[in-house]
Amino acid sequence: MEGGKRWFQSKTIWFNGFMLLSAIVGVLGSPELLDFVELLPESWRAWLLAVIPFLLVIGNVILRLVTREPIVGKVAAPEEEDEQAEAENK
Repeated sequence: MEGGKRWFQSKTIWFNGFMLLSAIVGVLGSPELLDFVELLPESWRAWLLAVIPFLLVIGNVILRLVTREPIVGKVAAPEEEDEQAEAENK
């Protein structure tokens, strides 16, 4: 696919999907995971809850900075599809 990539080739989408899956596992989590969190001092738990979203934001920023190709296809914004169609017709 010239001039872009499909949604499943996007590292940003994969990263966010992995983070979503991690959050779901964390919420529904195994008892062992919850036992580990309860072993942490209270101040560490608050720090951990603050660091996880920070890492998510940093990961997204880094991936956006290294992105060179737009996502094209059915999940692309309508303007991008129009621009791509115009480029193909020229």
